[in-house]
Amino acid sequence: MRERLLGDAERHLTQNLTVSQNRKPVHIEVTLLSLENKEGISEGTVVILKDVTAMQRNQRALAWQEVARRVAHEIKNPLTPIQLSAQRIRRKYLHNGGGEDGILDQSTQTIIREVTSLKKMVNEFSHFATLPESQPVPGDLNKVIREVAGLYESGLPENVQIDLKLETNLPLLPLDREQMKRVFSNLIDNAVASLPASRRGRITISTALNPEANTIVVEVMDDGTGVPEEVRDRLFEPYASSKEGGTGLGLTIVNQIVSDHFGYIRYSERKPRGSVFSIELQPR
Repeated sequence: MRERLLGDAERHLTQNLTVSQNRKPVHIEVTLLSLENKEGISEGTVVILKDVTAMQRNQRALAWQEVARRVAHEIKNPLTPIQLSAQRIRRKYLHNGGGEDGILDQSTQTIIREVTSLKKMVNEFSHFATLPESQPVPGDLNKVIREVAGLYESGLPENVQIDLKLETNLPLLPLDREQMKRVFSNLIDNAVASLPASRRGRITISTALNPEANTIVVEVMDDGTGVPEEVRDRLFEPYASSKEGGTGLGLTIVNQIVSDHFGYIRYSERKPRGSVFSIELQPR
């Protein structure tokens, strides 16, 4: 790069590099500036390194929002008539004494099932594309977590338990309550999906104050199957899903909401098994 810099008339050169940190790719923008004295003789080079990983992730998310908006618009309209037509065919021709009842039953059921699946996917794309702007007001994060956990009390599988370890007297945070509820609902849903039905599983949600960094740290932990290594690097990007039938938009929306609250979310592997999603939020 230095040879290219010296050959550049403006003595300014920028290049993007990808390096590995803890087996994760980090995107770095490297800028070289040539320093010269009054006589035009080189006095050295200034190197500026900028981590643009989060910026590139946000740019990809914005691009995906536009894609999602177009997909939802183009696909959503014909799905309902297709579903209604299949249902009418079933009502009119099924059980009319013909010998094709089995084929008709199987075919119309397939149409209805697949259309329902498509509608679910399109609705998720539509919601992602029109994610409303956060409207934060001072709120109690622990209270939000308790409310979400309470919604799961009667709906969890018998082998799954949620434990809350919430630090008392946390400072108030600027929160959009409904959006933050969606964050924890998504994380709990993912944790439940990762827990095998063959054994008991535990989901732990904890909060703690880090006075040195002036942040509140939330951790959502489970002892499930974890996230496949090939997905981890793009876990918060659209369509990065390891779940069967998943659109990969849940964690993208979670990341967007946390970012709108001026926070950060990270994934780490839990030992001996499971996942940890850590969220850092700053009181203002």
